[in-house]
Amino acid sequence: MKEIPENELEQNPTPIIEEELPPNPFLISEDQVNEVRRVQAERLALLARECSKEPRPSSDVYERILAQLARRFEIVDKYRVSNCMVLKAGFTAWNALLAYVLGRQDLIDGHQTYMMSRVLKGSSAKFSSINSSPDFMKFVVAREPLSRLLSAYRDRIDAAYETGAANRFIPLILTLTRGMGYQQTYDNGTKVMPTFEEFLRYIASVAPESHDPHWRPISLQCGACYVNFTLIAHAETLNEDLGYILRETGMEKDADYTILLYNSHKGRGNTSDLLENYYRTVSPQLMRTILAIYRKDFTMFGYDPSDFLKKMYPDGSVVWNPEV
Repeated sequence: MKEIPENELEQNPTPIIEEELPPNPFLISEDQVNEVRRVQAERLALLARECSKEPRPSSDVYERILAQLARRFEIVDKYRVSNCMVLKAGFTAWNALLAYVLGRQDLIDGHQTYMMSRVLKGSSAKFSSINSSPDFMKFVVAREPLSRLLSAYRDRIDAAYETGAANRFIPLILTLTRGMGYQQTYDNGTKVMPTFEEFLRYIASVAPESHDPHWRPISLQCGACYVNFTLIAHAETLNEDLGYILRETGMEKDADYTILLYNSHKGRGNTSDLLENYYRTVSPQLMRTILAIYRKDFTMFGYDPSDFLKKMYPDGSVVWNPEV
């Protein structure tokens, strides 16, 4: 092969094609910052009003609750921010970002960024101190409950039956709904899978406190009325909310937004487009039970299922009553 002189290489360099990066959806303008602050004031005021209706625990009970909540919160001292670990609400993307900005390349390379929740877990005393500190941003990401339930079913039960989580829950669901003969049996070579309606029947049969974190009510696992939240993000407005968090904590200058993009929406399509198809099979009685279980997630975080229920149950057999 003829060697190309160095001077020709310099005069005729091989063109380098750089992949164009998508625009940063987490970079927000001053107008957006002001809008986020306005919306946050409304969300926090709503939560305060709903919590004022709840009984106040004794100091001893309150301390025990905080000790339990400490297990659900990540604490990032470098950026003075703490968040409740809410699965099926952007948690994967957030932990991937934390692994990057905190230099945990080992977890990134090993595809174990979910381990950040263990790395960043603080003691009960530390969490209690942070909860009372005005210098720490404390946030939770809420998600519309019916969408979160469907996402949990599709990702953890219907599509992931070879994982440990599905192998644990599928026999429980099928035993409850079909009897002892359906513990992960096969029908003509096809594995028997619980339907979405059967998944909801299982949820209705278990105390909410015992639910798996992927579908446990957010208000319950994040202590909605016991944590001094400074920000309530919504999965439906996550770009703006995360953009504000990154800006206010100073994380923005260290963060690679493409990590958030890459780890966002890793599920199986747009859940909102599928809601009607899946919930169409849910009986009025079962739907009323589900609404009761997740009532506080609706009321405390500002979600109203009225329009969806009118579409699913035009005969008025299921109506939304936030007080029941």
